[in-house]
Amino acid sequence: MTELQKKLSGKLVNAGPYINELSEGVRGSSDSTSLETMLQLVYLYFTAPRRDSAAFLSYISRQESIFENMMVNPYYYFADVKNQIKYRNHPRRQITDLASLQKIGLDEVLRTYRDRFADAGDFTFVFVGNFDPAKLEPLLATYLGNLPAIGRQESWKDVGAGLVEGHIDTTIVRGQAPKALVEMNYHGAFEYKGIQRYHFYSMLSALRIRLREAMREDTGGVYGVNVNGVALPFPTPHYRVTLSFNSEPDRTRELIATAKEVIATLQNQGIDEGTLQKVKETQLQSRIKGLKENGFWLGQISTRLQYGIGLDGIRMEKYEPYVEALSAEDIQKAAQRYLQEDNFIQVVLMPEQN
Repeated sequence: MTELQKKLSGKLVNAGPYINELSEGVRGSSDSTSLETMLQLVYLYFTAPRRDSAAFLSYISRQESIFENMMVNPYYYFADVKNQIKYRNHPRRQITDLASLQKIGLDEVLRTYRDRFADAGDFTFVFVGNFDPAKLEPLLATYLGNLPAIGRQESWKDVGAGLVEGHIDTTIVRGQAPKALVEMNYHGAFEYKGIQRYHFYSMLSALRIRLREAMREDTGGVYGVNVNGVALPFPTPHYRVTLSFNSEPDRTRELIATAKEVIATLQNQGIDEGTLQKVKETQLQSRIKGLKENGFWLGQISTRLQYGIGLDGIRMEKYEPYVEALSAEDIQKAAQRYLQEDNFIQVVLMPEQN
């Protein structure tokens, strides 16, 4: 790594591989003068991974020193137990512990890596940025056209690592700091279509606005509230919505009740015109800003290709009609559908003194 960094000194370029649960790939970026260097790195990551025992042992040693004392920290402990509860101890969703770390062998790591990058025939490469296609094409022919392709047919499999079904409410007592952590998860099956996705994410925006108003500005006692959610087509179409916040321990139950009251109001009464306009304005401004950024285009194109969604929907003239047609009733119906407690997991961390 040190030698590589020396060779790249003065260049604005990087590239590196990744292996996810359902896919593997390479990410990279460069300025216009270092495009060939980036492609050289991609080629080498496919064809010439280097077995370095010293680097491997150094990495394991550093990780061991972290894991030895990690669970002493109540927040790491909370994250570990929370995942055990949410995913019923599934090995794909556990925080790596010291015993598991010490089972890792370099030969197995290298074998797995080489297997995942042995066949570039099923890779899709996406390039976004300021480049001349005529100059890029011969570089692609050289560095991507010569990657190994063995024509194998493969796909991911469902490893059964989804959120546990049912209604769960658990409190964990750990640590001395006078602060409580709360995480609330709603999840379930999802109809993965364009309008459903749009209404789902619009509902999240409205919920985010209302929760921050109710919990931070009106009620107080909260150090910050986050609302995150995602709808995915694989391994089966599903969604999850996560509400999380830190609070004063004595006010935790009150604030949980406030959050649920906001959700109930969203479901039963909907949102006011002001909140609806905030949602729409945020969506439009975010899309206008995104269309000027490489990262937005790369993320949109890559995700749409992977999930089988048409690329045409990226364009502003295709997106604006969704925003114009969005109503308070659409958001209310989405809240009624996606914020039910049939599949609901709530995990709270309280300090020992409470």
